[in-house]
Amino acid sequence: MRLPRRNIYIKQKNLKIFERAAAHGNISQVIVEALKMYVKNQDLRQESFKSYGVQSGDLTYRFLGRKIKTITRGDATIVVYQTRGDNFIVHQSSEAEEKVKVCHSIVELVEAISDLAGDAQGIVKALRKEKIVWID
Repeated sequence: MRLPRRNIYIKQKNLKIFERAAAHGNISQVIVEALKMYVKNQDLRQESFKSYGVQSGDLTYRFLGRKIKTITRGDATIVVYQTRGDNFIVHQSSEAEEKVKVCHSIVELVEAISDLAGDAQGIVKALRKEKIVWID
């Protein structure tokens, strides 16, 4: 039986890691195992995303994401979402107004929430409690 062939093109900057992986055995098997792990992680990740719409003034922000945490401070409610593109949406609503902020990193998220809620350490602890890990 003849096996199908696939060509893989490796950028010059990635050659070292490719060579290191090849030193650990059959490179085809290494690639297949890496692809299996990648696909499994992506499938698991995609399962938890839903369609959301949040309002701010006249605008409605629509995105695919997952709700990370809801924080209540006085009459204000802050809801944090993670989008499928690994951004974070911070939706603040109160009787007076609604605001939406898009954060592009966990650092930006913590800054935005600490500005709104005033308790950065407590918020980071709450996010960790949800057992969500971000890798930038």
